[in-house]
Amino acid sequence: MNATQALNIQLTALVAVHGIQRVQKALAHIEDGRVAQLDELGTPKNERATRARGVTKTKRKKSVDEIIRDADIDPSIRPLVQQIANAYERRAFLPDLWRVRKFLESEGVEAGKLRSRDAALRKVIDVLGRQPHSRLQDLLAESNTNRGPLAILTDQILGRPAGPANPGPTDATGASPPGH
Repeated sequence: MNATQALNIQLTALVAVHGIQRVQKALAHIEDGRVAQLDELGTPKNERATRARGVTKTKRKKSVDEIIRDADIDPSIRPLVQQIANAYERRAFLPDLWRVRKFLESEGVEAGKLRSRDAALRKVIDVLGRQPHSRLQDLLAESNTNRGPLAILTDQILGRPAGPANPGPTDATGASPPGH
């Protein structure tokens, strides 16, 4: 065993005991903050030890822009997909998880065990990326007229009729919510 290997073992043990952040802070005082390589020392054993102490890594949620940039989408429809995905984020398009499931299933995509709208975002963008330009325009128009579930509820409480200015509870596929 050479000196570098021995040092790696010692550092790995320190990280397992104290956590990467505390070790990095301590080394930063010694090395003027040059500890970027320390992140690469983690091993699966250290990660398990860290999780056992209740410290978990949080995975950063990708933005709509990042997902669209990474997706294989025809550049001619990319702006429409972007607008619809932004409407999805604002809950103007597919505002409820059950509507997301229905939309995905109507497009032949297995919805599986989706737990949230955020978890479904990538699947929705993939489906949108396969749609023809005309269908995307229709979906965008629907999302622009969808005032959301709170507006619909307000209209019902105030006794306003559902119409073009006050659309009734339908989703992007034209279906009414369960129980309507």
